[in-house]
Amino acid sequence: MTAAIELFALDRCHAYPLPDNRVLVHNLRNGNKSVLTPDVYAALLECQVFHSLDDHAQRLTAKSPALGGQEVSIRQVLESVRKDRLLISSAIYGVMLQPSARPARPVDKPVAAIITWERPEALARCLESLRENCKLRKLDRLYVIDDSRSADIIEKNRNTTESFAVHAPVKALYIGEAVQRQFMEDIIGQIPDRAEAVRFLLDRQRWSSMWTSGLARTVALLLSVGHRLLVLDDDILCEVHETGDGNGVSFSDAPREAAFYSDNAQWSKLRAASDTDPLARHGRFLGATLGDALAALGSGELPPESFTGARVEHLEALGADSRVLVTECGSLGDPGTARSNWLTGLEGASRARLLESADSVNAALSIRNYWNGRSKPHFASRSNMSQLTGLDNRQCLPPYTPVLRNEDRLFGDMVDFIFPGAVVLDQAWALPHLPIPPRSWSGKNAVFATGESFPGFFLALVRDSVSECHATETTRRGEHIADLLQDLSDHDHEAIVARYHDHLMDSQAFHYHHLKRVMAASEGAPQAWIDYLEDGISRLNTEIVAKLKDRVVSGYPRDLKAQKLTAFWRDYWKDFAAALRAWPDIRQ
Repeated sequence: MTAAIELFALDRCHAYPLPDNRVLVHNLRNGNKSVLTPDVYAALLECQVFHSLDDHAQRLTAKSPALGGQEVSIRQVLESVRKDRLLISSAIYGVMLQPSARPARPVDKPVAAIITWERPEALARCLESLRENCKLRKLDRLYVIDDSRSADIIEKNRNTTESFAVHAPVKALYIGEAVQRQFMEDIIGQIPDRAEAVRFLLDRQRWSSMWTSGLARTVALLLSVGHRLLVLDDDILCEVHETGDGNGVSFSDAPREAAFYSDNAQWSKLRAASDTDPLARHGRFLGATLGDALAALGSGELPPESFTGARVEHLEALGADSRVLVTECGSLGDPGTARSNWLTGLEGASRARLLESADSVNAALSIRNYWNGRSKPHFASRSNMSQLTGLDNRQCLPPYTPVLRNEDRLFGDMVDFIFPGAVVLDQAWALPHLPIPPRSWSGKNAVFATGESFPGFFLALVRDSVSECHATETTRRGEHIADLLQDLSDHDHEAIVARYHDHLMDSQAFHYHHLKRVMAASEGAPQAWIDYLEDGISRLNTEIVAKLKDRVVSGYPRDLKAQKLTAFWRDYWKDFAAALRAWPDIRQ
């Protein structure tokens, strides 16, 4: 048997500058100290996720061309730092995170909710796939939450749902605009002093001209308070496809894996032959403890490689009693994102599949037909976008932002912020995601996106502020998010624009550095991939030096600019802060 390769990461250390160009580094866990040069300490800061010492050395040299050929010397320095006990081994977490000896399994019936928007054919197909593949009697109830605007489509969706409900073995309810409005008014009737907060989160007329998927998802949360909730996009098929290799589990914030197809027939052979109910697969783990989930997955003692790419601060927050608050699964077909940037972040086998031929690159940049998911069950601190997501709504999960795309990204960041010891389980199987009509990359979506439109910086606010909150009680942590939004709303126009510009330049610098590294690692790649990278680098070269000061700020909503745009978002952030403070009362 091959010996396991030990993994290391920088432990919980603080650094203090000393004279003579030296740094005192103190390990807060064990009290060990070491005096290092600033260059060595800077290198250690690049080692905050678990890898072998050899991998750390290779990554450091790849990131800094000036270190090329010095892998052996860097490896020796890392070994010296390890002996000084400034690095921690992942083996400790393999001991801490053991599967339960007598695992419990969630037995309460979950609620399911389909979020639909202007896609009656997709909704009908989704409901039929539910009927064919899922044991619906094991649900508490099923909602179809309609976010459509067209009267004709609304009528079709209502009729489709009501026809489905006649023979369904579960109570299936159509939640259209009229029902949503009455639901909102009923809540206001119980807590009239919270009326403005309720209307901010739920009043579709207030946001009638905007993307309101987040509002519909908040409706789903409120209709299922106290239950586990399964949220489905309307353009999926409830057909389980096996994408895992059945080998172990993993912990990290590493990106998902990918494979690329020219048509659906290439992945149809992955269709599961048994245990084919995707709702039951989510329900098996949703709300379970981490120890029980590991036991249900058949995990024994976790080997060191389970923690490749994991962060110390995330693993430190975990225990066998940590809760699986979110469950996800992969997708086959359309990846569900309008940007192709994620392709540049692929690693290992996924990257090899992308770059294996000119045809594979051209397909990836034009045909939206991928596998995007995990080859083994994966525990993370934050959720990805999943077209079928489980939410343990027995806990006080936060509301979604009612408008703006990427609402699921912000929701995931808020869950991670409020419940730092919880985990997301991304499962090693996938569902077909097949929009009607099919989508393809074209125009600006087929190139690397270099900008961050206003107010994109707001979406990163919660994620970037986690370390600032030291409260342990979940309600107080939710209030801290409200404080962040309130503070943002107190900025004047110039301060908001300066903050946006700072975020934009930081994003551009990051992308420029990232694409340069990807280009350096793409020797021998198909020309189409080189062209894609060079185009992104060229545009970033221009944008980085462009003057921002005299440019009129625009973004979303598109009909607002300059002071009118920032005034809209200042009011929005203030109202969202008030809604977060009122949220426990609204749920109650």
